[in-house]
Amino acid sequence: MDGEIEVRISVGLDVGNSCNMGCECDDLKYQPVCYREKDITFYSACHIGCNDTIHSKNGSTTSFTNCTCLPFTQDTTLLSGLSSSLATEHPLYAKDLSAVMTNGPCPVDCTRILYTYILVGFFIQALSSSGRIGNVLVNFRF
Repeated sequence: MDGEIEVRISVGLDVGNSCNMGCECDDLKYQPVCYREKDITFYSACHIGCNDTIHSKNGSTTSFTNCTCLPFTQDTTLLSGLSSSLATEHPLYAKDLSAVMTNGPCPVDCTRILYTYILVGFFIQALSSSGRIGNVLVNFRF
């Protein structure tokens, strides 16, 4: 048909890296795993190269071990001498075979952030409303 334009928008997240290229993780759905030692949540166990799965006796929890694609974090001494741009362009991976990942995202305590948000919001609302009260009183007076 004349005059019609077809628009396709593709939004995606590339979580592949040089370490997990041969693992065929590209089509996996989001299945977060938590690295409790560092409190880091990863996209899936496949993306960090975990080869072994351990199920609890009652089947409620799953752990992953023998992970070969764990990135070194900023607090690792190996990255301390490198600039952040170099570390981002050339990531380094650790074969931490003793690392244990648990199924699900790492727990995050948001109570402090929530209370700060409520407190700041209250003061902003109180300050912005204080000018309105005077205007209403002046309008009622006349």
